[in-house]
Amino acid sequence: MNVIQTTNALPIGYSNKEKRDGPLDLFSNLDIAYAEENDMLIANFATASRLLKCAINEGLVYATYHHLENNITGVSGVIYVLPKKKNFKNGKEGEEGIIERVTSVDPWDMIKPIQERMMLPCLESSNVIREIGASELMKILGKWLKLNDNILNMICEELESSVKYQEWEQSIIEGHPTHPMHKSRKAVKPIPEILPGTYDFETPTIRFVKISQEKVMIRGPINEILLKLINIISPKPFCSPNYILIPVHELQLPNIIKNFPYVEILSSKYSLKSISQASLRTVLFTQLPEYAFKLSLGIKVTSALRTITPWSTHIGTELVPIFEKMNIDKNILHIANEIASIVSNERDYNIAKHLSCIVRYNINDQNSKGERIIICAALTERDESGKTFLPPALDNGFSFEAHPQNVLARFNDTKLNGFVIRDFGGVRFHQETLRKSIGQRINVLEGSATQAKNLIEQELVDGKCFLRMKYEGLYRDYIHQPNPNLILYKSEDEGVTLDSL
Repeated sequence: MNVIQTTNALPIGYSNKEKRDGPLDLFSNLDIAYAEENDMLIANFATASRLLKCAINEGLVYATYHHLENNITGVSGVIYVLPKKKNFKNGKEGEEGIIERVTSVDPWDMIKPIQERMMLPCLESSNVIREIGASELMKILGKWLKLNDNILNMICEELESSVKYQEWEQSIIEGHPTHPMHKSRKAVKPIPEILPGTYDFETPTIRFVKISQEKVMIRGPINEILLKLINIISPKPFCSPNYILIPVHELQLPNIIKNFPYVEILSSKYSLKSISQASLRTVLFTQLPEYAFKLSLGIKVTSALRTITPWSTHIGTELVPIFEKMNIDKNILHIANEIASIVSNERDYNIAKHLSCIVRYNINDQNSKGERIIICAALTERDESGKTFLPPALDNGFSFEAHPQNVLARFNDTKLNGFVIRDFGGVRFHQETLRKSIGQRINVLEGSATQAKNLIEQELVDGKCFLRMKYEGLYRDYIHQPNPNLILYKSEDEGVTLDSL
């Protein structure tokens, strides 16, 4: 039998408190290694812990938590993970603690190592323990879940990409806090494989393509903004009035050739160097610092290709007048509005998403009235009063996608003045609550994933199943697993709930 085990620094916040009978004689205390760890081991654990979290929280495995009493190492206990068909019903409590069923864990509470323990019940001395990384863990899960070899190999490749790419982005090491592909840079054909260190993601070259204006959908002053960008190029390319030039990430050119035979790719002499933001596909030009350009890029990061769908190019400009009416403290929260966009008008959105561009205001140190702007993924800040993002959610039924990559912190010397929010492709809103609060609904394209069916106040809420979606090949079509609602969270020690603060 195979058992996966890892240590936990903090008590499990959400276990069923359901005592499990287990043959604890099979398990020995985990030795804690204090030896210096190299970067690859740390990177591997960062990815593997997220993968293990997905397997547990999505109900794909059977997990138990063994609490360690009087432990001076700082380790609270050990999590044991087995195939879901396994269960312990007729055992007893162990001498050092009890076995509890675990249904929800946080990867940030885990401590190295994650280990595989191979046990033969008839030969206890034959137990073999080895530390495993993300790919080894996924292969074990793949065997338990009976995954197709092609799907399993694809997932393992993306996990390896996540491990390898945890160095390139300077201070933003960890990436997505819970997704197992948190740092993946997996190029998808026809884009060739990109090995770490072989491409400069920080200063990519931006190429331009010429397309008929009849072949695109335009929102906002995109023509005027793109003209400013074209004027930077030397020599300046010619474009007739019925056509428009669109910036394209150079890595995306194979997808342009494949999907848009009627598009003309300009010579490389008509190109510009750019500076990428944390998302890879959003770039800045030093000669035009007031704008940020979000471009399609056929590389998988976390769940999906970093392309831009017509749903995303549509929603940003629709939100500009909505934000003006919502309950937002504009002294604290500044909004990097998406003011213009362009996208191919191909009826198949899976093709159209490969040629698109969103332009947003770039709030930075130069235009922020002396404030220092820092991405929150590099410097995690807490908004303890909740004044920034809770009022729009509670009063207007509007939730920003306020993860650390989308939020910038605004500092004046050492004082935190507030935040900047950007990127609105992943916002969620409840139309009826919005209408009642500001007298207006948001115009969305059919099939948009931004509308919420109801306000979430129940004890269990739908949590996105990253791993199940990955091996079932889904992105926009979500799979959910019930998870505890943090709004109703009650501290076991202090009896505090969020709604009482």
